[in-house]
Amino acid sequence: RSEDCGRRRGENLKKAKKTRAGHLKAQRDYAVAQQSDQWERPRSEFKLVKHLGAGDFGEIWEGLWNNKDKVAIKTFKRANESHFKNEVNALKTLCHKNLIQLYAVCSVGEPVYIVTELMAKGSLLQFLKGNEGPWLTDANFMHIISQVAEGMAHLENKHILHINLGARNVLVGEELLCKIADFGLARILKNDFYLIEKDTSVPIRWTAPEVLTDDRYTAKSDVWSFGIFMYEVFMLGRTPYPGMSNQEVKDKVPSGYRLPKPDDCSPDIYMLMLECWQEEPNRRPSFFDLVEKLTAIQRSLQ
Repeated sequence: RSEDCGRRRGENLKKAKKTRAGHLKAQRDYAVAQQSDQWERPRSEFKLVKHLGAGDFGEIWEGLWNNKDKVAIKTFKRANESHFKNEVNALKTLCHKNLIQLYAVCSVGEPVYIVTELMAKGSLLQFLKGNEGPWLTDANFMHIISQVAEGMAHLENKHILHINLGARNVLVGEELLCKIADFGLARILKNDFYLIEKDTSVPIRWTAPEVLTDDRYTAKSDVWSFGIFMYEVFMLGRTPYPGMSNQEVKDKVPSGYRLPKPDDCSPDIYMLMLECWQEEPNRRPSFFDLVEKLTAIQRSLQ
C-alpha cells in the first residue's frame, strides 16, 4: 500500500512538472519555494472552477490542474496560516485508502492552496442529508463507519490526533468510498496528551468530556468523537444532542449524559458507541479494537 502511495505521489509530481506557460513572476516565486518543498506548485497551474462550500478554516473549490485534471482546492487566508501548516504537515506524512490524498501545495501569494484528490459526492454530512441518505442500508452504514475506523486507526498508529472528526469532515466518492479530510487542527502526539490551546475552537458536540473540562486531548478523545460520528451516520446527519445548547452539552456530558440509541441502530452498534463514550479515556477501545469489532459485526450481517 505504501508503494502504491509513493508511486501515485511520484506520478503527481512528474505530471506537475509539465507546466504550461504562466506569468514570469509566478514562475520565479515558485522556483524559490520549490527549493524547500517538493510539493510546492506555481499558482498558474491551478484554476478555481466551482465553489463547493466552506470548511472550518477555508473555502473548498472544484478546480483544474493544468486545465485538464479535476482536483479539490482548499483555499486559506493568511489569518488561518497555522491551520494551513497543520493540515499540510499532516497530509504530507499520510498515505491510506481512507485518508484524503495530497497532490500539491501553493503557498506563494494569497489565498494559499492545498490541492487534493476530488471526491465526487462531497461531504458525508450532505450525502446523508441528501436524496441518497434514506436509501442507505445497514450494510451501507457499516461500510461507511468501518472505512472511517480504518482511516483513524492509521492516524492512531502514526500518533496523529485529528481533533475534528465528524461527518462534515469525511468525503464520499464513487461506490461509497469514504476518506477522512480536514486536518487543520491535527497534531502529532509527542507526550501522554496534547493540551488544547485556550483560543482553539473545538466542535463541542463531538468533543470528549476530558477536553471540555481539562483541555487534555489524546487518541482516546478521537475515539469519543468517532462514537458521535457513528451516531451521526445512523441519524442521517442529524446534529448530536438535538434541542440542547452548546452550554448544556458542556454541562451535561461530563456529568454522565449520553445520546440515546438511534432507532435504526442495532444494539451491538449502540454498545460500541457507549464504549467510545466511557468517561475514563483509558476504558475506551482503540481504533484497532474498533476495526476488529466492526469487522465482526459486519460478518454477522452477511
